[in-house]
This record gives sequence, structure tokens and C-alpha cells, in this order.
Amino acid sequence: MRILRGLEEAKRHIAARGNIESDAVPEAVAKGIEDIFGRAMSPSEVVACILEDVRLRGDAAVKEFSRRIDGVEYDDLEVSREEMERAYNSLPEEIRDAIQTAAARIGSFAKASLPKSWFDETTGLGETVSPLERVGVYVPGGTAAYPSTVLMTVVTARSAGVDEIVMCTPVRGAQSDVVLAAAYAAGVDRVFRIGGAQAIAAMAYGTESVPAAHKICGPGNIFVTLAKKMVFGAVGIDGIFGPTETMIIADEHADPRICAADLLGQAEHDVMASPAMATDSESLACRVTAEMERQMETLERGEIARGAVEGQGVVFIVDDLDQAVEVANLFAPEHLTLLVEDPWALKPKIRHAGALFLGHNSGEVLGDYIAGPSHTIPTHGTARFASYLGSDQFVKRFPVVSLNESDVEELTGPASVLARAEGLTAHARAVELRRRRTS
Repeated sequence: MRILRGLEEAKRHIAARGNIESDAVPEAVAKGIEDIFGRAMSPSEVVACILEDVRLRGDAAVKEFSRRIDGVEYDDLEVSREEMERAYNSLPEEIRDAIQTAAARIGSFAKASLPKSWFDETTGLGETVSPLERVGVYVPGGTAAYPSTVLMTVVTARSAGVDEIVMCTPVRGAQSDVVLAAAYAAGVDRVFRIGGAQAIAAMAYGTESVPAAHKICGPGNIFVTLAKKMVFGAVGIDGIFGPTETMIIADEHADPRICAADLLGQAEHDVMASPAMATDSESLACRVTAEMERQMETLERGEIARGAVEGQGVVFIVDDLDQAVEVANLFAPEHLTLLVEDPWALKPKIRHAGALFLGHNSGEVLGDYIAGPSHTIPTHGTARFASYLGSDQFVKRFPVVSLNESDVEELTGPASVLARAEGLTAHARAVELRRRRTS
């Protein structure tokens, strides 16, 4: 865990962060690409090839890439409703109860934050909020299963009133049962056994089996991320997300065990994860780094966590908590936890964070699973301009204009002047005719 001292050093470190995405891949992956495609290709080239082939050949291309890339072969791409139900019923009762509890809390929060249609008769202006018709959800299935991703995305979309939800996920053995069970509980309409860029292509363009979605949501590896970026425009996307990151602002009163556990809770996701802490206490910084070493020894994914800690982990030691806030606002982390004596005093100063967790009771890991808000959150500084995946991202908003005769009398003159100033005489005439009609 790197330790940096002083605000200026923190600023230099944050300014030097790399891009959210990279075409660099491990050597083994590069070799696999060359074996499959017959020549060396960058991930961007691979994804462009997959997207175009799926767009042109549909299911046949999806099945071919699933066989060549993932090593799986299916006659039927769709998971039956009976298979989803069996997966749900096969789970221990405590897991089913946890899924239902999380779904209830996520749905409650999503409905409470949903934008509402409105109309003001005095101005003749309003806004209609309309849910999307069909949403595609991607759920990764690599080294871990992610039922929480299913719940956070699907329940939020369903709470917004989305008509149909389709899901793509690589179905691989027993670990997929909990994902299918979450899909069943959350109310996914159709599930397909497709992973990678070919899944994004299928949901973007549609195939004989997979209906085209109007928006695609969900995390994934570099190939999935690039595919989402390339299909944007043909379909909406929730965002471009990099590896997970978390930052803690902590003072001398913080418990070093909790600080260490929170940092490692994100570090174990991925060797490219970014655990960070900003503190005005050098003593705490030393205790936290020592505690992280102890806790990593007992983690099942300890090697992954260690890779993240040694690669991207950093502790910023600053003069005071105001400087710690300045560092956090520059970093604009995906998750920001305030482990300080009075977190509410710092809250108004936070400008940029994907999600904010106040105090020792509000562990970020609860946000990952069950607190309520979606855990799909902007990463890599994009919290400066982007928001989490809330119910508002599953609706469209369009303005409503219904003016009366007095509005026409009042507004026609200025509108006509502006239209003629732009040289658009047809615009001006369309306005002026309405005034004559009411006079």
C-alpha cells in the first residue's frame, strides 16, 4: 500500500491516473485471440469483428463465438422458465430469504427516487415520464457469481415500469444457479446463455432468439466494456465502467480494522481495483496498512486483493480533514466512506462521489448487496459528471407544452424576433399566424 504525504503529492498522483479502459491484455489472452482469429488483434478489433458478425448472422454468429471463445456449445440459447425456477428452489432458504430482502429494499428505494410526471396549468408547461419498453441486462460470470448485479439492475428497472427485461449471462455450472435464481426472483422475462461481446451485440441488434433492447446495462470485462461503447447510439447504455474503487476519509477516531476490511472488500474484486484512504492521522495510516496485511492472510481471494493493494492501493496523509475532502473530490471515487467522528459535518463539502456512506454503521459492503440504492456506480473519476444507475435511467422524459391565447399574445413577438434574427422566416411565419388567429 503506497503512502503519499501532503496535498500536492496527492494531486500529482490523482492527475497521473491512467485511462478508464486499455487495449492491453494479459499475454495468455493475446495468444488466445491470435489462435481464434488467425492473427494478432487488439481487443477493439476483436470486438468490432464480433459486433459486425452478430449483426449480420445473428444466432449463428453468437453460437460460433461462444464455442470459439468461451468453449461452450448450446443448441438452445435461452434458459427456460422451469430451469430458472428449479435454480431458485434449489437454494438454501437463507439465500432465498436474503434475495427477497434485498429485492424489497432495492425496489423501495427505486420507487421513492423515481421521477414523476407533472403539469402546471398556470404556465401551460409540464413533463411526461415514460418507462423504457425493453432493457437488456448483462451479468458477468467469470471467477465469481453476481446475483447482486441481477437484483440491483433488474429490480430498479422493474420498479421504473420497464415492460420487458432480458438478461444475458454465461451459464457455467453450479455457480450460475444463484444468478438464475436472482433473475427468477427479480422478474426477468427472458434469460440467454451468452457471455462477452457477443451478448452485447445480440441485445443491441437483436437475433433470431434475442430481442433487441432499447438500453443495455451491466458490468463486464474489457471486451464487454468496449462492446457497450461501440453499440452506443444504436442502443442506450448505462455507462462505461472501469475496475471498482473505494476511498475512505478517516480521522484518528476510526477503527483500523474496519478501515482495512472496507478497503479489502473492494480490493478482492479485481487486481485492477483501487483501494484508497485519505487521513490526517499518520498513526492511523500505519495501523490500517498493518491490519490489511493481517486480514489478507485469511481471505479466500487474498492474492487478488494483494494484487490490487500493491498495484493501485494508496494512503494519502494530509494536514486536516478539509484537505482529505479536497483529495476525495479530485479523486471522485466510485464509493466514498466517511469514517470520521462527525460525518454529517463533512457531507456538504463532498462534491464528487458515486455513492456516499456516512459513519461506521454504513459499510460500503451493505451498499453492494442490500442497503437499497443500485451498486452500479460511475468509476474512475466519472462521478464528476455521471450518476449511479437509478430508476431515472430507466425512463424517458419529454416536455409537454399546452399554451392558451394569452400566452400566444405574450410570446409571439419575442419568438418572431428571434426567428427572423436567425434568418428562419418560416419559423417566424408559423408563430405570427397563431397571433393573427387569436386576435
